[in-house]
Amino acid sequence: MKPQLVVNGRTRELGEVGGHVTLLEWLRADGLTGCKEGCAEGECGACAVLVARQDGPDRPDRTRWVAINACLVPAAAFDQQEVVTAEGLGRPGQLHPVQREMADRGGS
Repeated sequence: MKPQLVVNGRTRELGEVGGHVTLLEWLRADGLTGCKEGCAEGECGACAVLVARQDGPDRPDRTRWVAINACLVPAAAFDQQEVVTAEGLGRPGQLHPVQREMADRGGS
C-alpha cells in the first residue's frame, strides 16, 4: 500500500517523502497554503493543523482532534492518518465561526 493520508476529507498520496520533509512543507507543496511558516520552531502557531487521534484506550471507537505544529513533524509520520488544515474548516461564503471572527476583527 502506498503511503497516504486523509487531508480535509480527501485521500492524498504522500509520495516519496523522506524523513526530512515536514508536514508543513508537504501540505504547501500540495497546494494547501493556509498553513504558514512563521517561526519554524513551533511557537507561533501559524502552521497549526488538526490531527485525528484515538480518544484513549477505553474509547477506541471515538476520535478527538489534536492541534499540532506542522513545521515540527515529518510528513511520513502521518501515513494512514487524518489531518484538517485551515482550508478544511470552512468555504468561501461559509466560513467557520473562528475564521469569521478573525476576518471581522483583523486577526492573524
